[in-house]
Amino acid sequence: AIISFGGKKAIRESRCAASFLSQNTADLHFGLGDAKTVDTIDIRWPDGTTQTLDNVNANQRLVVQHAK
Repeated sequence: AIISFGGKKAIRESRCAASFLSQNTADLHFGLGDAKTVDTIDIRWPDGTTQTLDNVNANQRLVVQHAK
């Protein structure tokens, strides 16, 4: 995901690997400093499609599902 906030951008990738009886988290955490909102969140899904969320409030946990 790529986020834009306060004239800045941040990028995080989720790589959910698994091993015997375990799996890594799919959570992505972004530190926003004093920013109260995120201008855009661009999500690129494994199938190549993209999804954009606009004007998202900070300090929350989002659950985003692939919009097929």
